[in-house]
Amino acid sequence: MKKIALSFLIVAGLVVAAIFSVHYFYNTQAEKIAKKTENYLIDKENKKKEDMKEIKGIRSKGGDYGILVRVIYKNNPNVHYFYKSYKGKITYDGKEDLSKAKEPGLKGRQG
Repeated sequence: MKKIALSFLIVAGLVVAAIFSVHYFYNTQAEKIAKKTENYLIDKENKKKEDMKEIKGIRSKGGDYGILVRVIYKNNPNVHYFYKSYKGKITYDGKEDLSKAKEPGLKGRQG
């Protein structure tokens, strides 16, 4: 019985370690790609770091390691710009204007 309990604890520990490792790997890659995107915007697109409110790598479909980078500028925080890294090359992936988004569940409500 002790062998079964010990085996279970070892397997559970390995699963937890694997999950933590994957999470750490993706967070590290997201930070690296976000930094690379920031450098690209400053060096190639002539953007200023002080104009950027946020630049953050988030999980997505596509791109290197499934990372999408969201850039928000201080002068227009409602517009989020997205970039991806494909084989190490940063590419623009579109934007989303949150000021034009409609709140769910409020259709047809007047008030």
